[in-house]
Amino acid sequence: MKFSDQEFGKNYLNPKKGHKQLWVGMDTLKRFEKNKTKHPDNFSIKHYTEHPIVYSVNNDFYRTPDDFNSNELGNMYLGCSHTFGSGLYLEDIWAYKLNSIIGGKFWNLGIGGTGFITAYRVFMHYIEKLQVSNVFMYVQYPFRYEGFMDNRWQRLAGFSFGEGLLDLFSPLAKFLLNHRTAFLISTMVLKSISYECDKRGINFYFYNKAPGGKITIEEMSENKQRCGRYLIQMPTLYHDKLCGTFYELYKSKKVFKTQEKDLDIFAGTPKKQYI
Repeated sequence: MKFSDQEFGKNYLNPKKGHKQLWVGMDTLKRFEKNKTKHPDNFSIKHYTEHPIVYSVNNDFYRTPDDFNSNELGNMYLGCSHTFGSGLYLEDIWAYKLNSIIGGKFWNLGIGGTGFITAYRVFMHYIEKLQVSNVFMYVQYPFRYEGFMDNRWQRLAGFSFGEGLLDLFSPLAKFLLNHRTAFLISTMVLKSISYECDKRGINFYFYNKAPGGKITIEEMSENKQRCGRYLIQMPTLYHDKLCGTFYELYKSKKVFKTQEKDLDIFAGTPKKQYI
């Protein structure tokens, strides 16, 4: 079996809605209406009420302006909702900001709620189909997994929300939600992507830390800083910082091979989310 033969689904989007959607993943109308009632004076809530988000995706159902092709040179971005930009305008996302600086086509392969395994799967599929100068990967959470079951790719995670939940007291959770399993799988993925990039002459940059300190939605509102529309996604200020971090890695050519000896896989994961 080849990666190019794999079934890729629709990036967890609804193909019946065409290439534009008003709500995606955790960014739901129900959650937004609930937050409007709970936080009626919140700066972000007011802003998104007046200026709704419209998600546009390409023919492969990824959130990027251009359809994927093998004729134009671009940069590949891997990650979860922070890269997809759930609850944010496209121009607010760290990857979009970075690509606007360094130039080239914007190959955004971010998929909300996913982790290292999904990033590797889509990387291996599209690295054969796209012309890529650089690969940038931002994955904070090593405790998200993916496998094929019931004729589709499905996720497993230990979070208290979203799809693919694990019973935290089950043997499977004890097997997956621990440091050793997560470390083994995540480092295998990173080294594999690094190897595949290296043999193609592509620079691979990885980062996984939170780009800022703890800030509440009340503090953001008071300072007129927008966060994601569903008030969970990190604020636009953090995306600016994340863009800056990756740009510094890019300018100094600090690729993964030079990063890995100082890497902390668990740096961005709150302890309550794993065993």
